[in-house]
Amino acid sequence: MNILAIDLGSYSVKFYECRLERKQLKYLGHREIIISKIRSQFEPDTTINEIHNEIIRSYLKKTEFEGKIIYQIQDNFTTSRYLELPVNSRKKAELMIPFLMEENIPYSLKDIHYTSTLVKNGENYSALVSIAQLEYFDNYYSYLEETGTLPAILTTEMGVVQSFIDQKHFSGSFCFVDIGHDSTKAYFIHNREVISSHLTHLGGKVLDDIISQTYQIPLDEAVIYKHDNCFFLTDDQLDDVTKEQRDFAKLMHQAFMPLVSDLKRWELGYRVKFGNPITKIIISGGCSNISNIENFIGAQLKIKVEKFDGSKISGVPEESKQNFLLSHMMAASQRSSTQMPNFLTGNYTSGFSDTISLHSVSFIFSRSLAVFVVLMSFMLFDRFYFLNSMDRRLDSKIKKVIKKDSLEISRKDQRKYKRNPESILKLLKKKNRVVKQEVRTIQSATEINASAPLIELSKYISRNELVNMELFENIDGNVRVHFSSKEPKELEALKTHVTSGPFDNLKIDYKSKSKIMTMTFSE
Repeated sequence: MNILAIDLGSYSVKFYECRLERKQLKYLGHREIIISKIRSQFEPDTTINEIHNEIIRSYLKKTEFEGKIIYQIQDNFTTSRYLELPVNSRKKAELMIPFLMEENIPYSLKDIHYTSTLVKNGENYSALVSIAQLEYFDNYYSYLEETGTLPAILTTEMGVVQSFIDQKHFSGSFCFVDIGHDSTKAYFIHNREVISSHLTHLGGKVLDDIISQTYQIPLDEAVIYKHDNCFFLTDDQLDDVTKEQRDFAKLMHQAFMPLVSDLKRWELGYRVKFGNPITKIIISGGCSNISNIENFIGAQLKIKVEKFDGSKISGVPEESKQNFLLSHMMAASQRSSTQMPNFLTGNYTSGFSDTISLHSVSFIFSRSLAVFVVLMSFMLFDRFYFLNSMDRRLDSKIKKVIKKDSLEISRKDQRKYKRNPESILKLLKKKNRVVKQEVRTIQSATEINASAPLIELSKYISRNELVNMELFENIDGNVRVHFSSKEPKELEALKTHVTSGPFDNLKIDYKSKSKIMTMTFSE
């Protein structure tokens, strides 16, 4: 099965294409499109979502990709809840979620669209629930459907992280920090389970702006400088560098301290709420490539900090592996027993269905041959040891049947069965045709065309997806029809239309703003 995992970032859109074969990801290709380089092609008021959508649409049109498409909904349009479910049955846990949601959100369930990921936690379950406003999501879904960019899985970054870490050998408590362009997200994880998350609108863009303003260079040059030459220094390292390097390190320290303060506050809140400290912080994202950033953050927080190990992201250059981490996680999560949350459920399904993963020709042929040999052996065994005895039993039953008086088969014809059974079959078929003809004659004498009013009604009323015909009844020419609709105005329009129709003795039972209408007429 081919997978196209798309990371919709504020700085760039990353495409990671691979094939899932026997629980292994086979790299097919990758591409990164920098949004700032194509921003001039759009109107000034074009939103980032519209730019994302156009990039996806263009990519799919150019590559003609066929397979499973995955990308995430933007974090600023969703919220999340972590729920403890004191049951050991998955079905009961799923039924409990709506009731617990009502107690944990400030609005009605009918105004939201949510998806959840269940995680087995000892004898109980926990749920990671992602929530979007129904009105926004309905418009967003329609927009994706109209533009032909509806994915197979529309997920969340937190859900991707949960699904990914569930298949890794992590233990204890740690924090996963994704330092993006416009924002930074932190996920606190205990025993391979995301139990809290935080978002701050501080990221690599802060460094771009401060470098551009301090050194009076264009923003695009500042971005290049950040990627190629930017660095951090700990307090102990400041005395070992030149004055220019020291001044630049202090500038980076000043720019990044608000983010460090947020990390300190989140870590303290985690310790207070859950009672145990984290043992390390794992950083990812484009900014994690900045020289010495892990030592700088570790020195400020007094916690071990390390970069995410991207060695298994095959096909991507070493300097870009952190950029493609999230898209790689999306693809790798397809191997996990904990499935990513997918907003495209219920009324919002995408219509995508997984195809059977095809492996090598030799793999398929060898297994097909083995199945063929087993089946042939069974068929031969069945023929020699079972079918012969079965034939004898059937012969005995048939001889008893053809002797019945109701079939009216003469003794002369009965004796022919052993030598020429086909003659008995022909005789029975002939008798069967005679009986069928008699049955048709009886049926034609009593046949009544009760569907004529329904045909007349369907010709007069145009198809309307918003109106359902719940009942059609024709008793001795007296016709009764029930209509229903969630939209009363549709029933009012239908009432006006049928009033002027060619129906005798028409009567309509409908109350204003009702969702049910009954009409009766004579055939």
